[in-house]
Formats: sequence, C-alpha cells, structure tokens
Amino acid sequence: MEYDNTDERRCGTCNGETALRTSNTPKNPNRQFYSCADRNCGKFNGWADETPRSGGSSGFKRPRLQQSESGEPASIQSQFDQLRGIVTNMRLQIGQLSGNMDEMAAEIMALRKRQTEMS
Repeated sequence: MEYDNTDERRCGTCNGETALRTSNTPKNPNRQFYSCADRNCGKFNGWADETPRSGGSSGFKRPRLQQSESGEPASIQSQFDQLRGIVTNMRLQIGQLSGNMDEMAAEIMALRKRQTEMS
C-alpha cells in the first residue's frame, strides 16, 4: 500500500503544519518528533516512530489505491483486496486507540482517587 505524502500531519492545537525535528535531550537523544512549525505555538505532536494518539487531524497519511503498470486503475478485485487491507489496518489502529483510552481512563481515576485522599 502506498501513502499520499500530500496529506501531512497537522498540529493538534492550531491545525497548522508540523515540522519533523530531532530531539537532543538525554532521555530521547536523536529521536525524531513532530512539533508545530509555528514557533509561537510549538506544540509537541508526537514521535515520528509512534502512531499518533490524538489532536487536530488524525496524523495518519491517507491510503492511495495502487495503479497498474500502464497507469490504469487496478482491477476491481485488486482494489477490493487493497481496501480490505486498509480496513483491517484501521481496525487494528482503532483497537490500539481503544486500549490507549482505557489506560488514560484508569490513570484519570487513579489521579482523582489520589486527589480525594489528599483533600
């Protein structure tokens, strides 16, 4: 499957373009990440080696159906098979996002419990 490079990741705060940068921190040396290209915003928009979690647009590149060698659209069966693969990948991503949401909900509950205990 190919990906359309024209649908780039967008900032989750201002919906502006993001820039691919390289971390120079001791915790993440030389690790690439996305942040808003507008330095006034500068929001961190995720690591380049991870699936985006949330914010603005999804950050996923739009799948593009492949064409035959002659440049003609692929056969209906081939397109169907490609779409089936895309749907399967999307289902996996939805499962991952659902797991992330469950983890965050558990963290929120734990934080609320700690907050109540401290009051």
